[in-house]
Amino acid sequence: MRYLVMKVLQLVKTSSGAPWALQQMQELIVAGYEVHVALPSGGTHIQEYKDAGIALHYINYNLKHPFSTIKRLRAIVDEVKPDIIHSHFYITTLIMRLGLRRYSIPRFFQLPGPSHLYYPFLKWLEITIAQKKNDYWIGACKFSRQAYIDYGIDENRVFLSYYQGEPVKEPEYKDEGKLRNELGLPDSAIMIGMISYMYPPKRYLGQKRGIKGHEDFIEAIAIAAKKNPNIYGICIGGAWNGAVKYEKSIHDLSHRLTSNIIFTGSRTDVPKLYPEFFCAVQPSHQENLGGAGQAFRNGCPIIATDTGGLPDLVIDGVTGYLVPVKNPERLAEAILASVNNPQKTHDMMLEGRKRYIELKKNNKGSLVRIYQQVLQHV
Repeated sequence: MRYLVMKVLQLVKTSSGAPWALQQMQELIVAGYEVHVALPSGGTHIQEYKDAGIALHYINYNLKHPFSTIKRLRAIVDEVKPDIIHSHFYITTLIMRLGLRRYSIPRFFQLPGPSHLYYPFLKWLEITIAQKKNDYWIGACKFSRQAYIDYGIDENRVFLSYYQGEPVKEPEYKDEGKLRNELGLPDSAIMIGMISYMYPPKRYLGQKRGIKGHEDFIEAIAIAAKKNPNIYGICIGGAWNGAVKYEKSIHDLSHRLTSNIIFTGSRTDVPKLYPEFFCAVQPSHQENLGGAGQAFRNGCPIIATDTGGLPDLVIDGVTGYLVPVKNPERLAEAILASVNNPQKTHDMMLEGRKRYIELKKNNKGSLVRIYQQVLQHV
């Protein structure tokens, strides 16, 4: 019987994205763990992994060449000899489950987002290839955890641990009007922000709109601006992974519906922009905590959709406004309600910030506790 994990191998499909996975590994390093990561080479975060003292092992997760990918993963596992294997993505989890069936090492799948849980076949496939003895799940929001329990997974094999994100401190930035001046907007303009890359719909999954809800946001701003022409929607973020055709379709929709939408493209100064927004909108169709935590961390009110992990932070009428998914009319009503009652909007933001800080406080050390709980029974 063991009570302390000495060595953890984490599986990450990208070395340019997933900063939350890197942050989690940094926390494990601080807690005294030996942390290894198997990920593709050449990404923008590689040096950060090295600087944190994380041992790197390079692998390309490719289901088109599963045998070579599995062979490489097995070689890494044989070299590292980890006490725990921790996967962060659907594809890394499939490869882990298929390739390591003969290894008696506890394996975790922590969901950065619950997207595949909305599709019966993808959920069935992921769960079916799991082993009762060695495989466990960590929901990064309450929705994800409950989805597995509802499917019939023993609740003792399903845990909850939020990705921590950046440390919470007093908002560092003030509204200096930089973005407003840059966009040429008057002082009377009420800036409603949506911060997200543009992810195109996956037609093979039946998606007709992007899962981040850009179309809904544009339609909602068009409705709201008819009642209050001072309302402007500011879209921060460009096409994800080269989806320029989808980005153009979003721009075209905006041009057809309203002149009160402005696109800035991707930016590196996002935290500094929050103080300029009257509120931020998170209209996702599928999401974990999304940008709600980032908004609260930077002192910005939030309107979000009632999906995934967003209700973990956004309580309708208490910490923000929560609206149904794919409902631009209700989203417009929430934007107008927020604008028409600025004091309530500010008070809800303060409550949301308190809730976010409390969530992070209660979550601290949760991953270590999960590891130790599982290893007690190995």
